[in-house]
Amino acid sequence: MRQANKLAIGLKGLGCGRGDRVGIWAPNCYEWLLTQYATAKIGAIMVNVNPGYRANELQYALNLVGCHTLICSQQFRSSNYCEILDNISPQLLRNQNNSEGKAIECDKISSLKNIIVINSGDGETEIAPKHIPRVNDLMASAGHTDELVDDPTIQFDDPINIQFTSGTTGQPKGATLTHHNMIQNAYLTGKRSLEGLEPNGLTVCVPNPLYHCFGSVLGSLLIALRRATMVLPAPIFNPHKTLEAIDKYKCHMIYGTPTMFIDMLACDPSKYNTSSLVRGIMSGAPCPPPLLDEIYKRIPTCTSILIPYGATESSPVVSHTSVRDSPERRLKSVGRPIEHVEIKIVDPITGAVQPVRVSGEVCTRGHCNFMGYYNQPDQSDKVLDKNRWYHTGILFVTKDYLLNDTRSDIGFMDDSGFLYINGRIKEMIIRGGENIYPKEIEDFLMTHPSVADAQVVGIPDKRLGEEMVAYIKLKTDGALDTGAVQKYCKGKISHFKIPERVVFVTDFPRTVTGKVQKFKLKELAAKQYAHN
Repeated sequence: MRQANKLAIGLKGLGCGRGDRVGIWAPNCYEWLLTQYATAKIGAIMVNVNPGYRANELQYALNLVGCHTLICSQQFRSSNYCEILDNISPQLLRNQNNSEGKAIECDKISSLKNIIVINSGDGETEIAPKHIPRVNDLMASAGHTDELVDDPTIQFDDPINIQFTSGTTGQPKGATLTHHNMIQNAYLTGKRSLEGLEPNGLTVCVPNPLYHCFGSVLGSLLIALRRATMVLPAPIFNPHKTLEAIDKYKCHMIYGTPTMFIDMLACDPSKYNTSSLVRGIMSGAPCPPPLLDEIYKRIPTCTSILIPYGATESSPVVSHTSVRDSPERRLKSVGRPIEHVEIKIVDPITGAVQPVRVSGEVCTRGHCNFMGYYNQPDQSDKVLDKNRWYHTGILFVTKDYLLNDTRSDIGFMDDSGFLYINGRIKEMIIRGGENIYPKEIEDFLMTHPSVADAQVVGIPDKRLGEEMVAYIKLKTDGALDTGAVQKYCKGKISHFKIPERVVFVTDFPRTVTGKVQKFKLKELAAKQYAHN
């Protein structure tokens, strides 16, 4: 924490304080973690900026939150960050002169006063202009002291972090989280995630992006609170680097999305020593049960994969499976609510609470709920109702009720309080009057030994209303055709659930966080079969 204190002192010297927004625009790196702790210590609000943002996206995000200071990498992969900043406005890199105390003056991002670049790593070229201060310079400005005087005005429910939603259906919104949101979520989620393990000496491999809630809360904060060790395998997810890190550092736990686990399995874990691995945490997208079966088979020492469920707006976890749950429930549910969180299932039309095992919209309430979308109260009102329930869809005021749109997460609870997620209302397919949840079909298709991943979407059909198209990603040694897929389905699932059309792909369109963009698959399928 001494280095975090030095960075905090340096930021205060730039005029950053309580409530000021400090952006971090970088892939996973040590400086990202320093920024997270330094900003919290001075009461500033860290703004997680996606490292893949280009000029228009960056400008929009920084203007939305009124960013005061930006800490950024100099380059990453094909992205020259200095070039991107220059494309927004040459003023950004030419007007600042830290040695003279001159702040940035830029009409394109009027709030931005300082840009600090992360020092280049070994073997990398310094491409940022020399007059732009480096993180190391800022820390050195603290002198010999690393003692930071606490600010008594900082409150537990002050905003600490702004995380942008993925923006798959429009411009990103800045979900604002408080100190209480993040620390409470990290602490209580840790009780479930690490149950039965001794935190001292525990090593956790975190390939997830830190700019996402999974990485910054369940990764950085949870692991620090539990005094465990975090391993960042690479700046951005790489399945080989992740397996190498597990082997080299003898990691006991691994975090990841379903896609990450699929990619690691495709790299053949048997080529690495993964015998230290005993547990995995999988989240970020629905987890197909066949994937869990394959992980247990291919990495036999990893005896429990636990599933948290939530959203950026819920800090992020609201429910979590436990090592004490039955194998069936660990396989199919997303667990029970974490402590001091309420979950209810409501009819998306009437708002009435649904009976046990009846599906409806998932709503949550408690310490997990975010403050709202930064500087967008109208958007906040669409997901937070007057009783502080967070709705997974968007609310519209009608005569009788706040009607939910089609973006809701759909699920049900059993009589023991376990939550099961069916999918989203907008993904449901109505074929010949029958309601079909794609997740059910996707999970079944993945039971085939040649299928690595599957996505199912609906397209318009004159006779049936909608027809199904299954997009299938095969394993490296897999070989299938449409007829073989349909034959595999017959007699195992209802006839109306068997996909009429099957398309084989090498991957799916995804967001920068790795989530499959089903709306793009729907658009692709609609064009492909428009004249059929």
